[in-house]
Amino acid sequence: MLKISHWSIRNRALLLGLLPAFIMFTFLISLFIWQRINDAKVEVATVGLVLSSQLAASIEYPVISGNFSLLEPLVENAMAAPSVVRVSITAPDGQIIYQRQMNEYAELNFEDIALYRSTVSQEQEAFSEFAEFDDVNNSIIRTDIAYVSIELSHALGRNRALTIVGQSIVWASFILLLCLLLVHRMARSIARPIEKVSLALSEIAHGKLNSQIKVTESAEIGELQKGVNAMALALQKSEDDQTASIQELDIARLKAEKANKAKSDFLAIVSHELRTPINGAMGAMQLIAYHKNKKIESLVDIANRSLSNLLELVEDMLTLGSLEKSEQCLSLSPTFIPKLLQHTLLELEEKSQQNDNELTVYMDGLVNEHSVELDGVKFRQLVRHLLGNAVKFTQGGRIYCSIYFENTAEGLNLRLDISDNGIGFPEKHKEAMFETFQQQDTSLTRQFDGLGIGLSICNDIIYLMNGKLSVMDNKPTGTSVNCSMPVQLVDHREGMGVAEVFLNEKFENKKVLIVEDNKVNRMVAEKILRKMKFIPTCVESGEECIKAIKSETFDLIFMDCHMPGMDGCETTQVLRKFEEEQHHSHVPIIALTANTSAEIRQQCLASGMSDYVVKPIKIDTLYDAMNRWL
Repeated sequence: MLKISHWSIRNRALLLGLLPAFIMFTFLISLFIWQRINDAKVEVATVGLVLSSQLAASIEYPVISGNFSLLEPLVENAMAAPSVVRVSITAPDGQIIYQRQMNEYAELNFEDIALYRSTVSQEQEAFSEFAEFDDVNNSIIRTDIAYVSIELSHALGRNRALTIVGQSIVWASFILLLCLLLVHRMARSIARPIEKVSLALSEIAHGKLNSQIKVTESAEIGELQKGVNAMALALQKSEDDQTASIQELDIARLKAEKANKAKSDFLAIVSHELRTPINGAMGAMQLIAYHKNKKIESLVDIANRSLSNLLELVEDMLTLGSLEKSEQCLSLSPTFIPKLLQHTLLELEEKSQQNDNELTVYMDGLVNEHSVELDGVKFRQLVRHLLGNAVKFTQGGRIYCSIYFENTAEGLNLRLDISDNGIGFPEKHKEAMFETFQQQDTSLTRQFDGLGIGLSICNDIIYLMNGKLSVMDNKPTGTSVNCSMPVQLVDHREGMGVAEVFLNEKFENKKVLIVEDNKVNRMVAEKILRKMKFIPTCVESGEECIKAIKSETFDLIFMDCHMPGMDGCETTQVLRKFEEEQHHSHVPIIALTANTSAEIRQQCLASGMSDYVVKPIKIDTLYDAMNRWL
């Protein structure tokens, strides 16, 4: 084997680049294969335990009642789970009540099959003969009425894991090949200039006259001349490299700016796409809640609150994306603060109790009596983040929140003051605390969760509202946050509840056209409008909307903004042009969109739409919008 000292610079660079990459490739692939196979085993065990216990809890009634037909959908759902090959329900005497297995079950290796079993039992109260006078001797007896057996195949999980591993190896090999090409290119770019310098020095040493400095002397002087020539070449190359580096930095900066814009656009798109399914879910929950079924009332409340929490996270993402693109602006509307913050304060009260905190929220009389011209979404974000931080970083303490009006020389201000006796914050983190994604502890094992964007959003919201935000450390413990922003009072009108909206007969037999491409949202909107006594007609595209308008007269149109083919704005422009040509009066068109940006709102109104409602739709908000036009 040749000594490394005899190797060329190009070969050394190739070794330096490829050897670490190959070692890392081998290590990561081995680790990945081991992890995937281990995950497959854990997944099978988890699925088996969870499914058997859930199915045992679900089949108690069908087994007791003897209505075994109810078992079929439950067992089918269990069979749909990954790696499940057979589900059996047996009586205590071993007789099979219901069994379902995959078609290839007989071909499986039984050594790869894991069995998970759960007992279905019934509670019975045993009474003594003096049970009427003796409550102490009464007891509860659990009787086994059936057994649930779920069989899962490790082979199926391993096959999925190996498939993923195979695909990963292909991609990793492709990346390793790219690394090889990149290292080869880099080695050549390093070796070639040195080879040219060596050739030039060799030419100068041999007396070539086309060099920069003619070698006229021998010995030490000649070596010095050659050194000067080499220095001149090195300086020229250094200048060229510097110019190239500056150009590369400019290109890298442009790429970074483009990537940042793409990230902001992505956040906006994700927020819009998330709002669409949330709209269907929240609309359905509102319809379910109207029926006042006490058995599911608490579940509906949990679902509504969970969806509201998800919607708040979507609002944060959309706000962050708009702020980074410098496109954020206020959307002012009459806002009644107690109603606006009702859900938020309820959530924070529960979190506060979990931390053994005493949370006190005070709103003065004017706040409870008047509405204000305010961007309600952003003010709710402000309260949720600032008060949420106080709750999060306080354990077994007290938190005070005051919302009130303050008269100043410049006008009326809305004040938000929050104080706590929690852990406070170090002075060294005070400047960075309002930067995006900044957290005092960013490890995965940190004590407090969160994305690190709350205070950054609050700072930008206060700036948009022309307000002021100050944070002070209450030594020895705790923090005080004070916010103020200019507002204007408006007349307060209490909105109608869902039941009142559905019982109201103002819109009875009014014909409304729903233009919505999403099937779930279209169905929810139709059911809500039928509850309001409307006669709804549904279409799923702009083209179908135009056909419906030409063949029938409607009192109101709900128009989705983002649809394949003709979008809502383009469809509205065509409809308005048709109305003018036919000398028809304009039918009110209310935009329904998951995009909350001011730019989209302006586009909708500029295209000829009459109003704008943001998804997810709330029934009272929908009623107010229709009430303005009918």
